[in-house]
Amino acid sequence: MVQAFAVVAVLLRVPTACAVESWLTEYPTVAQQANAACKEGRLQECRSGLQRLRALLDGRPDISCRLAVVEAQLGEQAAALQSLGICARSGLDFGAFTTESALQELRVLPGFSAVQTEYRRGSLPARDYESRYSLSDPDLIAEDMVFDPGDGSFLVSSVRERKIVRIAADGSVSDFITTADFPMWGAVALALDSRRGILWTTTTAGPESPPYAEAEDGRSAVLRIDLRSKALLGRYELSDGEPHAFGDMTLGDHGEVYVSDSRGGGVYAIRPGAKDGLQAILKPGSFRSPQTPALVPGGGALLVPDYSRGIGIVSLARGGMKWLQHPPELALAGIDGLYLHGHTLFAVQNGTAPERILVMTLDAGGNRVERWRVAVTRVPGLGEPTHGVIRGEYFYFLVNSGWNRLGDDGSLKADTAATPAEIWRIRLPH
Repeated sequence: MVQAFAVVAVLLRVPTACAVESWLTEYPTVAQQANAACKEGRLQECRSGLQRLRALLDGRPDISCRLAVVEAQLGEQAAALQSLGICARSGLDFGAFTTESALQELRVLPGFSAVQTEYRRGSLPARDYESRYSLSDPDLIAEDMVFDPGDGSFLVSSVRERKIVRIAADGSVSDFITTADFPMWGAVALALDSRRGILWTTTTAGPESPPYAEAEDGRSAVLRIDLRSKALLGRYELSDGEPHAFGDMTLGDHGEVYVSDSRGGGVYAIRPGAKDGLQAILKPGSFRSPQTPALVPGGGALLVPDYSRGIGIVSLARGGMKWLQHPPELALAGIDGLYLHGHTLFAVQNGTAPERILVMTLDAGGNRVERWRVAVTRVPGLGEPTHGVIRGEYFYFLVNSGWNRLGDDGSLKADTAATPAEIWRIRLPH
């Protein structure tokens, strides 16, 4: 979530490209030309530009919604209704159903009432959750969490207060690691290797983690910590002179960790015994803003969500990447946390309106989403969810993290309600 805060990369505001080449070359030009054409009323060029953007952005439903308005203005009613249907089935909020006068003539079409019904159905709350714990301190800016089977506790990282807190099985909260143990910036991602007694965390300098000095901008590191003694065993930081933000990571089958760089756009690995520390799996710029990797069973690939586009499938052997296929109405941008259990994929989606928890079912090859549902959305207390962990029969996840309380300068907004983050859970599908 570090880069999501810095860039304000929200589904409905900040698009991205489908590949490095598109982002660096084609996408900026297409976006600029399409936006100019739409603003100036050049409808044919506007439509063509939006169609190209939709292809570049993995068919994002917000682009389909914009396209529906233009198609309606051009008199292409069937195409407009089809594009509008994609928006309606996405379950997201779009103003075109109530504010765009160009869509009024679609109301006479036989299929419009069904589309409107779908949109209204998607606007209902989803309450498939159980509240478990509260973190008590509203100023933590809670980011990531892991479960320690040794004592039945959860560990939660605090971006703002530069520490990791422990939630005991009885719900009591205490500091686990702070800057009194060793220096660090804001604590971001967590990964727990309980078999080896190793806790991994990433730490990143930013205005959201005071005290902050501009000279530290772009500094980020991965820390290897002894779980019981809390001794710092290793610190890994790139020395290439480029800005980085190691925001998310996951644990591999053999004690390695896979780390995404939400600012530099690369994906890295730290393997046991490796002398050169962070090894690039995907070079910088491969993603717009990569988030939590999820290891595919067997260890041959990672599922890596790009906050602005969708989910990439990264080959660990070849280093190549392709995009996870999905139904056109399923928006996969705005995903912060991603977790795989068999063929079930859990996503914490905080870059959409509204925020939500997705449960998806992958095909046998893990290349396509076959089914999906919204488990939690539009409920009081959800706030801005961030990450989670699969434990036993449940998926536990952080809600009301507090990121929405931060201003552009990283300070806490005085006019935003201060309530502590909580841990909720949903049951794994049978």
